[in-house]
Amino acid sequence: MTLSRVARGALAILLLGLLSACMTSKRPLFDAATGVAALGEGGTYGSFERQDDGSFKRDATIIVKRRGTLYDFVNEEKATTPISLHPLRAGEFVGQATSAKGEFAYVVFRVVGDDIFVHVPDCDKQDKARIVTLGARLERLECKLDGVADAKAFFEALDLGTPGAKLTREK
Repeated sequence: MTLSRVARGALAILLLGLLSACMTSKRPLFDAATGVAALGEGGTYGSFERQDDGSFKRDATIIVKRRGTLYDFVNEEKATTPISLHPLRAGEFVGQATSAKGEFAYVVFRVVGDDIFVHVPDCDKQDKARIVTLGARLERLECKLDGVADAKAFFEALDLGTPGAKLTREK
């Protein structure tokens, strides 16, 4: 999977509401009721896609609205993607969302000030023996996570790679 595919995957989750991430499960790995308010009440964010040269190019506006233990990510077409955020490491949160197919998809958000860097860990670039030991099943370029017993330990073991996108809070 190339960097541009990673970026498109992350942006698909955030901008289009289509959950086609590399890490999926048929059951939730996290209880949505335990989601945290990592983004406060939300806000308006500019969305930026990572370019091949490492820079970020603005491509959309995203409205983030807190709804209990979830955040609704609303794109310019008003498509809404509910995502629960679960603590990982300092400033990092696993985002869990439900796809149109009823599966769960996962991304990692790294919050740095007003920026949220979006990581879609590339299953093909992980230590395969390690993630299989943690319960993942490899299927083409995807990791199926239904066998993962400790979701936090699984995501902590991943190489997040380069963020494919970022969101910047607008003032």
